[in-house]
Amino acid sequence: MRIVEDNFLDKNSAAIVQSDGKIFLNKNFKLSEREWAYVIAHCILHLSFNHFDFAKIPEPCDKKIWNMACDIFVAKFLSDIKIGKPPFYSIEIFNGNKADEVGIYNYLLANKNNLPKYHFGTAAIFQEDMKFVTSYRDRNYFSDAFAMVLAHSVQKTIQTASNENIAEITNSKKAADWFINHFPLLGGLASCFKIIENINFCRQNEIKVAAVGVTAEKSFADKIFVVIVMEEI
Repeated sequence: MRIVEDNFLDKNSAAIVQSDGKIFLNKNFKLSEREWAYVIAHCILHLSFNHFDFAKIPEPCDKKIWNMACDIFVAKFLSDIKIGKPPFYSIEIFNGNKADEVGIYNYLLANKNNLPKYHFGTAAIFQEDMKFVTSYRDRNYFSDAFAMVLAHSVQKTIQTASNENIAEITNSKKAADWFINHFPLLGGLASCFKIIENINFCRQNEIKVAAVGVTAEKSFADKIFVVIVMEEI
């Protein structure tokens, strides 16, 4: 990551990211701490979500519209997990499909007249914040690293929340760890789950493998989900 003068970037650009992993930040661009956190996370996610990968980019491709589609996908992700504050427009003004980058790209192609109002990137309006200096045709190590760090983070969160003793890992906890490591985004939902292993409880409630129960605690407005797993009958 490099901090540069605004004569390197457009004066209205906060940051850009290159396909080789370099991120350039405009030192003269005035943003709050939360906005800078958003901008940096936005650039990192372009790399982590394979937005430079040859296999993912539609062919033929309008690179400017592809960049816009990727910006919208990243903006939706950051909005969902509530990281930082977007320095430009809120993602809520985009009414199209936000499920995946290719779907967004096709929507933008079909609605070119509305493109000027969709500015969710970190570069100046009508400019790209993704700069292609190489394309990953085989393996994207940025994406691999992101998945590994995310899985580790989710795992540590669950261990901390449930006060697990790492030295005492049962088969059911191993199964939970496998799920988190292989599906890190879905695994994030498990941060509010508590694994209860109680053979007698399972027998009393005729639970042969697993069940999900819901409880409410006075100190929390939301419901606490409990996963009950039995190792043996």
